[in-house]
Amino acid sequence: MIVVLEDSEKRINNVEEIEDNLDIIVKFIHGKEDKYNKEVISVGIKSLFELGKISYWNKSIYFLYNTGSTGKSAGVSLLIAFYSAFFKIGIPNNLSATGEIDKEGNIKGIGGLKEKFLCVLWNKEADSLILPQENHEKVLKISDAYYKRFPKVLKKLKFSPVNHCKDLIDLLSQWGK
Repeated sequence: MIVVLEDSEKRINNVEEIEDNLDIIVKFIHGKEDKYNKEVISVGIKSLFELGKISYWNKSIYFLYNTGSTGKSAGVSLLIAFYSAFFKIGIPNNLSATGEIDKEGNIKGIGGLKEKFLCVLWNKEADSLILPQENHEKVLKISDAYYKRFPKVLKKLKFSPVNHCKDLIDLLSQWGK
């Protein structure tokens, strides 16, 4: 997924204006328009306002992505890409993330956890996994089951469970420090 930000003539001054201007804020130029991805970006922008990370919005967001590779469990990854592009902070190449974000900004548990976790382990470069708090206990049990097969990866892998997109943004804000 590639996120490109460009200046826009429209200026959003507060959280209340986001929903009315969401089509202006988020423009999908490749693949079909996806209501879920719009909701994730809306939640992300609202969280940035509420956390005091931004005081006004004057950018349009353009997404180029492979429509076959995004689903609801990519919500956390989508918000990470959005945050990274907006603040021009690189995403560490050793970061893995998964989780669904609902309209209220809650990060919900995902299915297929074992398969997704195995992808993280096979990566061998990953040393950080952001995941829903709801899946944290289960992923710890899975990691115990695979410790003998992937001891080097699991010794360095740090789990960062999150409940809400505000928790995620607080975690991501540490990148720039």
